[in-house]
Amino acid sequence: MITTICTLFYVIYLLIIRVIGVLKQNKNEHCFAELTEKLMLSDITVLIPFRNEAKRIEQLLTCLNASTKFPANIVFINDHSTDDSIQIIAQNNSSLNFNVLGMPDDLNGKKQAIRFGIAAFPSSYYLTLDADIVFASDYFQKLEDLPKVDMLILPVILKANSFFQRFFELDVLLINALNQGIAGLKSPIVASGANLLFKATTFHKVDSIEKHAYINSGDDVFLLNDFKKAGANVILASSMKHAVCTETPQSINEYLQQRLRWFSKTGAVKDKDASILVALQAVFTGVFFVGIVYYGIHANWIEFFTVIFLKLFVDSLFFWHFFQLQGRLVTLILLPFYVLMFPFYSILIVTLSNYKTVQWKGRIIKNY
Repeated sequence: MITTICTLFYVIYLLIIRVIGVLKQNKNEHCFAELTEKLMLSDITVLIPFRNEAKRIEQLLTCLNASTKFPANIVFINDHSTDDSIQIIAQNNSSLNFNVLGMPDDLNGKKQAIRFGIAAFPSSYYLTLDADIVFASDYFQKLEDLPKVDMLILPVILKANSFFQRFFELDVLLINALNQGIAGLKSPIVASGANLLFKATTFHKVDSIEKHAYINSGDDVFLLNDFKKAGANVILASSMKHAVCTETPQSINEYLQQRLRWFSKTGAVKDKDASILVALQAVFTGVFFVGIVYYGIHANWIEFFTVIFLKLFVDSLFFWHFFQLQGRLVTLILLPFYVLMFPFYSILIVTLSNYKTVQWKGRIIKNY
């Protein structure tokens, strides 16, 4: 009975977010697309912080060199790399004349790198990219289709190199699918610094890094929260023509480290909308999981498979379109396994957050 009631509420919940919210989001994007004042590449400076990306930065450089149009500046900011990243950039810098900044010894981390780049290159707009992404040759050119607003959250597509790695992209896809609907109903709750564009004057007004500088991760979500609190015009642009692609974590340890970094900053962001969404998802998933376990223990196989089928059907119904747009329909097949694993996964992340040292590129992530 409880599972049936939960399923009904779950359907209503997804109907509001994934149907009503997405329809409103699409309408908002259409309205902003009709604004006459568009971005100009001459007003945009691209900031690319990097640390020890020798194994992956070459693919980004290939994309940059193949681009049909370019922004005003492309600035690489070296966060004390100890590998051959600098040499690889220099070898691929014959025609475009990228700018490369080295951070001083008293600065480190992506947050500081972005602000160091902003101070060195005054600009009307800034676009932050990660050093391990790839994009189409007309990516920069398509930015000129976008309106001049305070912040544009642009798509980042995770792509797995193996079937096993598709598990690593599943929760990100689900969060982004919900984020699309939440953006239509109220405002986005998730942004990625791998593809984030914002207005300089607004940034200088709202930036509150002094409040979270002790947390040396989360440049994107803290900045998004600053813009939202100030009532800035934040737009989620969901068209794939503005997307960049990046790889999923390549191993279980890399995956856990990434998720631990994300989890460790969640409480400090203090986004009520995000907290409510996480709580609702936890309740729904928990009830479904308990129902499955209960029916399994009591060998009530009709209800057992009915609950699994209902969960799969409802999720497929409401998430199919988003996964299709992202080109990740195969990943959706793994959703029933994810539902079964989610409670254990959540307990593992919470437990590891208390005992495991969180690292990024050989550097310990501090959140205190």
